[in-house]
Amino acid sequence: MYLPNSNNETIGTAATIKELKASNDDYEWYPTTEKIIKAVIDDVSNAGRAARANSVLDIGAGDSRVLEAFKSADGLSLMRFYGIEKAPSHVARWSGDITFVGGDFYESDIANKEVDIIFSNPPYLDYERWSEQLIKSAYATVIYLVLPKRWTNSERIQAALKSRNLVADVIMSDDFLSADRKARAEVDVIRITSKAFKEESYKTSYGTREVGEDKPFSFDWYENADPMNMWFDEAFPNLADLDSKDDYKTGQQKRDSIDDRIYQLFKTTNTIDDLVSLYQIEADEVLSNYKTLNNLDAKLFIELNINLDTIKNTLKERMSSLRAEYWSAFIRNYKPITNRLTRAYQDKIYKELIDNARNISFNAINALIITEMVIKLANQYNEDQVKDFFYDLSNPKSVLLYKSNQKVFSNQEWRYCKDPADRPSRYKLDYRIVQHRMFGLSTGYSSTYQGYQVARVLSDICIIARLVGMKVPSWCNGSEYEHSRINPGERVTVNYHKASDDNDFFVQREEQELFAIKFFANGNQHLFMSKEFALRLNIYIGKLLGWVMSAEEAADEMAVKKSDKQEFYTVFNETQVKQITFSDTAVAGFLTAV
Repeated sequence: MYLPNSNNETIGTAATIKELKASNDDYEWYPTTEKIIKAVIDDVSNAGRAARANSVLDIGAGDSRVLEAFKSADGLSLMRFYGIEKAPSHVARWSGDITFVGGDFYESDIANKEVDIIFSNPPYLDYERWSEQLIKSAYATVIYLVLPKRWTNSERIQAALKSRNLVADVIMSDDFLSADRKARAEVDVIRITSKAFKEESYKTSYGTREVGEDKPFSFDWYENADPMNMWFDEAFPNLADLDSKDDYKTGQQKRDSIDDRIYQLFKTTNTIDDLVSLYQIEADEVLSNYKTLNNLDAKLFIELNINLDTIKNTLKERMSSLRAEYWSAFIRNYKPITNRLTRAYQDKIYKELIDNARNISFNAINALIITEMVIKLANQYNEDQVKDFFYDLSNPKSVLLYKSNQKVFSNQEWRYCKDPADRPSRYKLDYRIVQHRMFGLSTGYSSTYQGYQVARVLSDICIIARLVGMKVPSWCNGSEYEHSRINPGERVTVNYHKASDDNDFFVQREEQELFAIKFFANGNQHLFMSKEFALRLNIYIGKLLGWVMSAEEAADEMAVKKSDKQEFYTVFNETQVKQITFSDTAVAGFLTAV
């Protein structure tokens, strides 16, 4: 399978097809023609209140050419662009303002994604099943499909339209004989909207006649029909007669936390298959529990004054929350992510993804693409993570001024400086640092330090060590202290076997101390970094912030002894920002479900 390369360059259709075939990612990708794209955009522009359309979803988005065309369309004010695409090589090249909401269409929960416009150019050989599921699940004002002309004879498509009270109109016919990827296929471009737009009451009472013209539909009057209602009625036919206006009161739903189960799962395995299986078990349990309601007489709900809408919304929210929980657990526990992001930046990235995580199906393909997205974000934060660590440790007692820096820093300069640009500069950190409540650690009621908090700090420091060039293996993360209580006066040490290269982490070598922390009853901690760790950290920061421009200048400013200069020059040249690629994160078994 193709592994995304975090590269957003544009390549031609022929080259893209060749790349897709080489990576076995060619899922009948026949790019939509410019003529078809123009016809769809013109039709949207001709709708009533077209300027109020805000969002568009492309299912099978390919290289995102349709979404890009919508972005630049005159007269529209679309702000949100969503795509579903199975080929990671396509997704890797999407622009940053297109939101990925799923890989495999058949595993994507589009019923929970309300948008104004849905477009899809389905796989030719699977158009009937694809169109049926899309029509039944779509939560949109208008749907555009590119289908073979024989679609009108499809009983499945006609039945799906009837079940949602929708109507399909052909807005144009075309073929792919002169397309970027040629095919002998004659197609209709159809618009699917509510039958309500055809009714005279719409045209006269809510019509959007502008300059004497009838509009085919409107983005203003018609409220999107939620497909969840149809699914719910089919799943629970015995509840169909329940009055939706009845009040519903219920106690708060209780459930066991999944944190412990997921934590134990990642302790024994690091494959996405196992986590997906655990999610599916829990999702099935939720649906099974709700389906038991179908065995009750609908009259009982009326007697109990239970509102059906609340049950629907609760189930919908429950499934959304479950997906969000598992994506959170994935980001916080999957080693290729956690080995490169401190806890603070895991939180930051999770907050950036959480809005869409609730709508993204939790499966192996999506996990592959989400991992790539997280790694892209992580690359943006490499420098920030190291700077935050460096500044958090900086205080008048822990810094050693550069040779050219004669200024004495005061406590107030460190304590009250909020703008990084105004921070004191041109100094290095001592490898021994004493600080009160370092990293936010403090004693509990029993005057001991909680092991899980200490382990989190140790893991963060190991991540910083990797970012500045230390060859620290992934299993070096302080996890052995997670279930301990650290007593005042105790010294916690993190050791590692230094690897000679990136592929040599597990070769046994002489054990070395990476760093240690000693804890005190008064809330102070004493950090001891290995001299190599401190050296690489100081060089990294000096280069990053422009405090030193060459190895010779750095050695002079940091007062390096003459006997140590050759080693210093070597470390200086080695220490640089390392961009993380997806191949760095591969682990055995990750792709087994893809």
